[in-house]
Amino acid sequence: MTACTGEVHYATQFEQPTTNLDFRHALTAIRFAVGQNLSWNKTIDKVEIRNAIMKSKYKLSNEFSGTGAAWDNTGATRGTATLSGLSVSTSSNPNVTIMGNTGDNFTFYMIPQVLTGNSVTAYVHFTDNTEITATLKGEWKAGTTRTLKLSETNSNWTYNIIATDPMHDADYDQTTTDNYGITSYRQAPDGTQQAVAWKVVGYDADGDGTFSMAEKPAWLTSLSKTEGDGGTAADEGTATLTKDVTDFLAKRNKVLKEATALGSAGAPYDLSLHNVQGATIARSTANSYVISAPGHYRIPLVYGNAIENRGNQCELLYQSCALRVLLTSHTFCVILRIMQVLTSPTLGSRRPTAVLMLVLMVLKSFGQMLPTSFILLLSCMLVVRAPRLRGYSSRHPKWQCCCCSYQR
Repeated sequence: MTACTGEVHYATQFEQPTTNLDFRHALTAIRFAVGQNLSWNKTIDKVEIRNAIMKSKYKLSNEFSGTGAAWDNTGATRGTATLSGLSVSTSSNPNVTIMGNTGDNFTFYMIPQVLTGNSVTAYVHFTDNTEITATLKGEWKAGTTRTLKLSETNSNWTYNIIATDPMHDADYDQTTTDNYGITSYRQAPDGTQQAVAWKVVGYDADGDGTFSMAEKPAWLTSLSKTEGDGGTAADEGTATLTKDVTDFLAKRNKVLKEATALGSAGAPYDLSLHNVQGATIARSTANSYVISAPGHYRIPLVYGNAIENRGNQCELLYQSCALRVLLTSHTFCVILRIMQVLTSPTLGSRRPTAVLMLVLMVLKSFGQMLPTSFILLLSCMLVVRAPRLRGYSSRHPKWQCCCCSYQR
C-alpha cells in the first residue's frame, strides 16, 4: 500500500495543518476459482506462478492524487511464486473462488507486469499427481484483482443435454407448437449433478452436420426459448411456425384448366399414338391413360396394353388359363380348366370357349381304405357365338359337340 500527503501548509502558528493520506494498492492480487470443466472432488496441494517478475523498482508519487507513481521493470528479476502444503478441494460450482477468499491467506500479490509474450505460466498440482499448466496472457495492473479459473481439457464430468420433442406433431395449419424441452446438466463419478447453461448456436437444415444460424428452416419463425441455465428439470419453450399452406388440388386444377387443349371434335387426340411428352409414337395401348389438359381424346378399344409399338401383340396380356387344386380329407380333386381364349386384343373378338375337365376322386373312410372309385369325366364343348342373322337373335347361341357334331 502506498500514499502521499502532497504539500502540507503550516499557515497559522500553534494550529496544526490537516494532513490526509489516500492509500493505494501497488500490487496485483491473484486468486483462483473453479472453471467450467474442472474435475469434481480433487484436491490441490500446490500452486505456482512461474517466470513472473519477482523483484523490480517502484517510484512513489509526491502528489496526494498518486500521480507519478509507477513500476519500473527495467532489469527486473524473474522467478517463481509458490504456495505449497495446500489442501484445497475442487468440489465447488463453476466460478466459485477456492483460493484467495477472505481469511484463507492463499492470495498471490504480484508485481504489475505485462504477461503476453513473457512466458509467465500458472501451475497447479493435485494430490492424484495430475496437474494443470497454462500460459498467462494480458497484463496485471496495480490495484486490481485477477481471478484465474481452473479448467481441464478432460475432466471427470459426464455432460448430458437432452432435447424433448413436443407431445404432439403440429397440424399443417398450426402456428404454435406444444412445449419442447431442453435438459442440460453434468454428473460427477460420485453422482453429483450440476446444471450446465445451454444456448442455441446453429441449425442444420440440410443435414450435412454443419450448424449455423443461417440454416434456420424457412418454416420456423422463432423459438420462445433459445438459451437457459440448465438443470435436471427441462427448460421449456414453444416454436412459432410459418403457416405456409399450399392447396395443391386447386393449383393442379388451375394448371389443367389453363393448359392448351388437345384435339378437336373432328380430329380427336389419340392417346395411344402419343407418349407423355406429347411426341408421336407407334400405337401402344395401356390399361389406363392420363389426361393433363382439356380437349377431345380417342383411345382404341383393346384389352389393356395388348398392343405395343403398332402391330406387335402380346397374347399373354389378353389370354388366360387357370389351374385349380382342391384337397379335402375325403376327396382329392384336380380340375384343369382352360378358360375362354381370345384370338385378338380387340374387344368383342372371341374364339369359341373350350373347357376340359378331368376329375379324379379317391374316397377314404376313417382309418380304413375303401375300394377306390375312379370317375373320369371328359367333356369338350365348343361354344360358338352365332352371328347376327336376319330374323335370328344373337342372344340364342348355337351349341355343337366337337366329338359328334350334335347341335342345339
